[in-house]
Amino acid sequence: MKKGPNSRYSQLGPAVLAADLKRSAKMKNLLLFFLCIPLMALGAGFDPQKNLKRDATACADAWNRGAYETFVDCLSDRVVANADQRKATLEGIKQAFGYMENLGLKTLSVGVETPKEFRVAGDLLTSIFPITAVLEGPDAKMTAQEFVLGVSRDRGANWKFVILFKVSQFQLDQKFPELEGKLEIPLSRPVVLKAKGSPWPRYPGP
Repeated sequence: MKKGPNSRYSQLGPAVLAADLKRSAKMKNLLLFFLCIPLMALGAGFDPQKNLKRDATACADAWNRGAYETFVDCLSDRVVANADQRKATLEGIKQAFGYMENLGLKTLSVGVETPKEFRVAGDLLTSIFPITAVLEGPDAKMTAQEFVLGVSRDRGANWKFVILFKVSQFQLDQKFPELEGKLEIPLSRPVVLKAKGSPWPRYPGP
């Protein structure tokens, strides 16, 4: 700051210097406030666990409603990378639902358990968590648990998913090389069948 004999402050006195310093401090505080707004918003509502549960529940609701296209929108772009893969995935889901209907099966509910562990891999935040589907048939009710991989590219704000049913560790590592050695697919629990009118569940095997 220039303070020579011809400077603004030498001509107008210390009062002007004090006023300018005060104005400068206000501008600095105002600038810091606006810079902190995004961080304040992030701290107030940024919860990866809560956001993952929210997005996974919305995906499960789409499955329960038979909203196939909405369900496909939930899937990771590593699974549905282009229009052809999207079309094939959509047709596969429709065929699966049609097969279930032919068997007299209907989905009663798909529940999402709260994710507990998160791993960072490259630019991804990931978590594997279980879902539980309850289906009803003509003679029995079936409860099946499967695991899902949640993937976020924005540090947990938004999530996409990979259903790990019949997915091998090798296939997962091929789709997500940054996860190799960091995430293992858990073993699926056996399907539980409960015949109508019977209090005892039975396990049909792998």
